[in-house]
Amino acid sequence: MCSSDLINNKVIGWTDSTSDAATDWFQLPYGGNPASGVMFVFAPRGAISGMCAADPGNNKVVLRPCNGSNWQRWVATSTSFTGFYTWTNRATHKILQSNGKGGQLTTVTPPAKFPGNQQWAFTH
Repeated sequence: MCSSDLINNKVIGWTDSTSDAATDWFQLPYGGNPASGVMFVFAPRGAISGMCAADPGNNKVVLRPCNGSNWQRWVATSTSFTGFYTWTNRATHKILQSNGKGGQLTTVTPPAKFPGNQQWAFTH
């Protein structure tokens, strides 16, 4: 069950922390198959919130009730750096980008060369 006060909250980039519940997420492969996309589910203190990271089409990543739509599904692609990936949204075909610690995550058109703020060390 999702909390309506979380709907459309910004997904903020932050350093992973065992003491900060806002950094608690888990990956759920859609239909058990990562090739179909992974849903990032917000789970503060390990409690599933029913809220997923989504790009609703405005290039700003927000929380939305998990429903398995392409707006909430992300596909990993290996980069030239071992262990790093880009994450492409299945609906918008744009990639996840960090905007610095404390900044809202956004999506952008994939460039020819991926800068560090578009490469992620968490895997699928």
